[in-house]
Amino acid sequence: MANTLPPKITHLVAGNKLVFLEDIYGATGDATGISDICGIVALGDDPVPAGSESASAQALVKSGILRRIKVRLAESKKIRTVYIIAANAPQIAALKGKKYSTTDTIKTAYFPQKYTFGA
Repeated sequence: MANTLPPKITHLVAGNKLVFLEDIYGATGDATGISDICGIVALGDDPVPAGSESASAQALVKSGILRRIKVRLAESKKIRTVYIIAANAPQIAALKGKKYSTTDTIKTAYFPQKYTFGA
């Protein structure tokens, strides 16, 4: 089975955090619009901004800067994880219909919830 995940590149989160994420966000104002909604910008060949520091996505989720959301893709029917900055979290419904990759669009987006019953 072939790997269908996009390659990982460096992204700029919250203006000064460098995070290594999948290349689905693109640049601000691109055709997909995921970058505008999520608040995450792909650096690509752009120089690293002064004063920025590298961080992991997990550390930013624990500190409350990023939120993890799940998206269901329409064509492949797979579920993928997408990150969104906490300030833009109410805009999660705007992801519906956006392009996840060249072949898939986002069918639904939701916050995952886990429940543990018992001890």
